[in-house]
Amino acid sequence: MKNRALHENVFILNVSSELVPYVPAEGRVTVQEIAPRVWRARARYGFMERPDVPYLVQRAKELGFPCDPSDVVYYVRHDTIVAGADHKALPRILEAIFAFMYRNAAPISEYFHMPRTKVVEIGGEFPIWCGE
Repeated sequence: MKNRALHENVFILNVSSELVPYVPAEGRVTVQEIAPRVWRARARYGFMERPDVPYLVQRAKELGFPCDPSDVVYYVRHDTIVAGADHKALPRILEAIFAFMYRNAAPISEYFHMPRTKVVEIGGEFPIWCGE
């Protein structure tokens, strides 16, 4: 990514979905400083729960991350589906169905409850292919 800006604090968040419906609130979030002004947080949710990233940022602040939650900018990836380039490509009908469903899915920022005015999407291409 080349946005030619270095933020004062960097917060890397990894949200994982567990194989249980709900995860207790205690121990849901862990936060640690991995380098000066670079923080990593890990959040665990059950498969029936929807993660709330602004809540996680607020919780991280309570656990030591030095930030103003109202001044956070969220960076998320935005994938574009492209046709597979080799012999392992999906059949065209499956590719078309998958691309249609992906195009019409809700944005990831909505799923994670991020305010739209604070989200920066970084694009990338994602080829459809059949793995072995």
